[in-house]
Amino acid sequence: MDPWPSHIRIFRGRGWRSCGNGLSFDLMGTRISNLIGPHHVLALKPGLSKLEAIQAMASTLSQADGLDNLDEIIRRVVRREDQVSTGIGAGVAIPHCTISGIDRPHVLFATCPEGIDFDSVDGAPVQIFFLVLAPEGRPSVYLKLLARISRLVNSPDFRMQLISTQDPNRLAEILSKEDQRHP
Repeated sequence: MDPWPSHIRIFRGRGWRSCGNGLSFDLMGTRISNLIGPHHVLALKPGLSKLEAIQAMASTLSQADGLDNLDEIIRRVVRREDQVSTGIGAGVAIPHCTISGIDRPHVLFATCPEGIDFDSVDGAPVQIFFLVLAPEGRPSVYLKLLARISRLVNSPDFRMQLISTQDPNRLAEILSKEDQRHP
């Protein structure tokens, strides 16, 4: 008996799963581009507070992936932010948390070229956001996703491309291209 819900299909031997939304998740390589499509890209309005930005990102991700626990997602992300900010510097934040009841990671990419005060470690406003939700009890997948995103945003040229592009399809394409460049 296959342990996965009917909308998830396992590609045996390679570790790929169809996520039911036209995307697929690579269990082995943790490719971000397999989790982010045009519906997972958000342009945040300038002037939002940290909480408003989290609410907007969580709402968009919930709608894109059909998640029905929006209040829990917001509560957990805010609780995680209260422990220590996920603003890692250089205009980047990776708000994240684990969530019960999901069977795979969910990722949303957001930009705000004007920047949002996110209590970043360098004190600079954040322009690039990756909201990451990971299933509880899967710490290796969770940590691999966070590490992969950190590696991707390490490039100043890549960050500049993300900030200067507003089209969701183009942003998803840029993310995919950069993701494929890294093993």
